[in-house]
Amino acid sequence: MFTFLRILSKALETEKDRINERKLTGDEIGVYESILNYDFTDTDVNSSIVIDTEDADLDIKWDLTRHGKIWTDEEIQNLLDMCFQGKSILEMLVKSGRKIGPLIRKLNEYGWYFEKVDNNIRLVEYEIVENDFEAQNTINYRPKHFYFGYLQITKSWLSTEAMFAFKYPFTDIDKKDLDIEFFHNDNSKTIEINKDFSSYTLHNGGNEIFNSTFKIKHPKLGEVTFNTSKPDDYFVNMLYYSKKNKVF
Repeated sequence: MFTFLRILSKALETEKDRINERKLTGDEIGVYESILNYDFTDTDVNSSIVIDTEDADLDIKWDLTRHGKIWTDEEIQNLLDMCFQGKSILEMLVKSGRKIGPLIRKLNEYGWYFEKVDNNIRLVEYEIVENDFEAQNTINYRPKHFYFGYLQITKSWLSTEAMFAFKYPFTDIDKKDLDIEFFHNDNSKTIEINKDFSSYTLHNGGNEIFNSTFKIKHPKLGEVTFNTSKPDDYFVNMLYYSKKNKVF
């Protein structure tokens, strides 16, 4: 009986109900969610990524120049233009001068929703068709730079594995377009992204990865260089490392 009622309830759900289940709230948007689709080319936006002095963790802080003020027609149009351009949430926050809650509510008011489905984040524009919501535009959000990722080297008795990975996967991209170049000592090779579309296996073998320098490079994701010392486990958060060392 209960199974039947659950099936019936699911069948009676409207698209609006499903949107409410998928949509991201302001509380669910942290540093990494906010920088998806960001390419780290805007000085003002870069400066809003900070390291908190109290807990030494990454955070985002921006000037709330328009907090509590009525949205002008120009501001609304600028926000909608950023939606169509697939701008990052952080760019929207910095350019609008608003807090995350009011920004998300204004987007929803105009039919735009940030959604999370199977660890994929997307921005969807909906229109009301026959008393229900119908998607008109869908923009997938993904990492745009190596700064978004992290390096992890794990040493065991038998082998050493070096991985470079991202919190969120690449979506709507041909797998071959995600190939990266790996340079180590005097050698180089092309590495394919793993089946999860969020990680690369840079090395799986002996200890030659230690006490050396290696680099990864991609035409759109940029390039980063790592220096290792003695054999050990390593974890490098690229965003934290780059911000701390004033790379951007």
